[in-house]
Amino acid sequence: MDVKKFGLYSIKPTQHSHCKRQKCVKDGDQVLGVKINSSPVPFLSKDSSISSDDFKWWKRMQNEKCNRTYFNMIVDKLFEIIPPIPPYEKASPECCRTCAVVGNSGNMKESHFGELIDAHDFVIRINKGPTKGYEEDVGTKTTHHVAFPESAVNLSSTTHLVLVTFKIRDLEWVLTNFKPE
Repeated sequence: MDVKKFGLYSIKPTQHSHCKRQKCVKDGDQVLGVKINSSPVPFLSKDSSISSDDFKWWKRMQNEKCNRTYFNMIVDKLFEIIPPIPPYEKASPECCRTCAVVGNSGNMKESHFGELIDAHDFVIRINKGPTKGYEEDVGTKTTHHVAFPESAVNLSSTTHLVLVTFKIRDLEWVLTNFKPE
């Protein structure tokens, strides 16, 4: 089976490093090094909001009828549930991490990549891609599950939900289905 066909590359761990790569991807690339060493910044947070132009664009894209006041009220309620500071660890050159992004493609069938996928620090799965019955090919580990509200599923306590919301209905769905701690 051609590993490159599936976009998967087996990287052998070095003996003296926390990093699993033979050579760091940022070596010799200052721009990439800055990006790797920076933490992600959320698009929307409790302390920031979208511009009027972005709000107008979003309304046109979604054919949305809600006004800015209603939108702001919903977002304020969301941040009563969502932590104001995302629980990200700061990037560090001493600790490189690997991830596998696993989609729903039937091309994975009989690939036998399950063990390779599960060896990654983070395994990100998309929508309702099944693992049960396909463990040998797609693995069992899921650290992050990316989904639209319509395809959100019950997740284990070790899996983080990455919800992709586009419409005001999606934001309302979050408020209905998640309660403040």
